[in-house]
Amino acid sequence: MTPSATGDDLRTRSARCVAGLIGTGRVALGAAAVLRPPWAATPWVGAAQARSPAVRVLARAAGGRDIALGAGSLLALRRPRSARALPLWLAAAAVADATDVAATVSCWSELPRSGRSTVTALASGATLLSTLAAVALHESTSRR
Repeated sequence: MTPSATGDDLRTRSARCVAGLIGTGRVALGAAAVLRPPWAATPWVGAAQARSPAVRVLARAAGGRDIALGAGSLLALRRPRSARALPLWLAAAAVADATDVAATVSCWSELPRSGRSTVTALASGATLLSTLAAVALHESTSRR
C-alpha cells in the first residue's frame, strides 16, 4: 500500500468515525428535544421562554429534524451500498447547523449570554466537522 493510500484510508475512517459520533449525538439531542422540549430549549432561549407553547412546538420540530438527519447518517454509515449517500446526509446536517448559528446570531442580544455562546460554539463545530467529513467521504467514494 502506498503512503497516500494509507493516508486516504485513515482520512476515510476518521470521517466515518466523525459521521457516527455526530449522527449519534444528533439522534440523542433530537430525542431529548421531542420528549423534553423545555430541557432542550432552555440553554438556547432561556427558562421562561422555553416553557412557552410556541418554543415547545419549535423544539419538538427541530428535534424531529435532528432525529431524521442523525438516523439517515447512521443508516448510510452502516450500509455499504449507501456509501454515496453519507456525504449528502452530512451536508444536510451541516446546513441545518449553520442555520442554527445564523438564527442565534440574528437574535444575539435577546438570548441568554451563556446559552447563545454555547449554542453558537456547538453548532459551528458541528457545521465544520460535518462539512469536512462530507468532503472527505465524497472524495473517497468518487475515487472508487
